[in-house]
Amino acid sequence: MQHYVSHIAVPYFRRKIKELGLPESQRCILYLDVWSVHRSAEFRNWLQRTYPWVILQYCPGGCISLFQPCDANINRVAKEAIRRAALDDIIKETTSQLESGITTESIILDKTIGTLRDRTPGWLLAAWKAVNKRDLVVKSWEMCTTGDFNLSYESLTSRAARQAIVDMRSTDPLFFAEITSGRVEEPGNTTTYQEDEERSEAEDEESGSEDSEDDFFKLEDDDVWTEDADDIGGEGDVDGDAIMADPPRPVRECIKKGRQSVAEWLVGYQADDSSDFEG
Repeated sequence: MQHYVSHIAVPYFRRKIKELGLPESQRCILYLDVWSVHRSAEFRNWLQRTYPWVILQYCPGGCISLFQPCDANINRVAKEAIRRAALDDIIKETTSQLESGITTESIILDKTIGTLRDRTPGWLLAAWKAVNKRDLVVKSWEMCTTGDFNLSYESLTSRAARQAIVDMRSTDPLFFAEITSGRVEEPGNTTTYQEDEERSEAEDEESGSEDSEDDFFKLEDDDVWTEDADDIGGEGDVDGDAIMADPPRPVRECIKKGRQSVAEWLVGYQADDSSDFEG
């Protein structure tokens, strides 16, 4: 998971910050499900220590079909593209055999590992082309819906969403206090992404090495993938969907343990000034 964050997520965040002309202090959200590895103290502490400007947020267990854009729409499009690409290969292979004079009863499709390996990049490229569309991605966030709101930028920053959060002051004061408490910074741990990038480059120069694409695929001795069903939520529940009996709890715990307040960002909440959102 650390490899993924360092080699895929963080470089993407940095590139977008520069492209959009955002300030160096810009924070970014890493949105994950509640798989045990994602929730582990080791990973959370490493992320906070290494990339303090990255905010970790969780999709509640059992809710990925509702609040995970990939599950809501993107994966369906990608899988359909892969099926079509694989079908095209089958049609081409079948047609080639028929044209060579082989009877339909004698057609045998090549399912050897070598052939499937060579075809896989084409299938994945077809999937990437199918999902690499801005409108599709935006629509997928809009499809993550509950009640009158969804996870699109327009919905989360709407006046109605801000008003709903302010209303929690009376309807759910405990939760309101939790989500507006803000992020607690540890002493000496307030670096921006730019400072973090400069630190990483300096460390690379000192060690005389630079990250390469091959590094991402190398496993260290302790990089072992495990799927402990008992630790997650039951046999067969490798996605951790059954981890929660109380869906809001991991979100609240995440916020209470030092995550930045999303609500504070949305509402622009000030303890003495909420009149703009009342009445």
